Amino acid sequence: MSREERVRRLREISKATSRRERVRRKERLVMTVKVTREMEGRARALRAEQDAEFGRALEADREAERVRAEKGRKEEEARRAAEEEAGREREAREREEEEAKRRRERRKEKKEGLPEEPGKGENGVAAVVLRLPDGARVGRRFRGGERL
Repeated sequence: MSREERVRRLREISKATSRRERVRRKERLVMTVKVTREMEGRARALRAEQDAEFGRALEADREAERVRAEKGRKEEEARRAAEEEAGREREAREREEEEAKRRRERRKEKKEGLPEEPGKGENGVAAVVLRLPDGARVGRRFRGGERL
């Protein structure tokens, strides 16, 4: 083989080697681009999944807050209703106590207004006896000429 043929052959080999190297580089570049795109796609999918999960969690938090606020409102309404009921009961008790006090005072005044009870065996005495609903008997004597 002549020198020129050898040089030409070396150039062809060199060209072939360079072509293979370029093909390999392009293949590596294509592979890198594919891997990069795949990773970016996975990252987008992960972000979308995280955003969706965040949205669900946010909605759950809002719902929990709404439930807590509703519960607080109901508890406040129940507390107010209980306070109002306690106030009404207190007022009713006070009215009853006042009414009982008035009845006691009226009984006392009536009792003081009664004439003195005559003793047993006096002439012209009338005895009045009342049977109460509970079965008890209450009696009192009066002189015949006294007004009741």
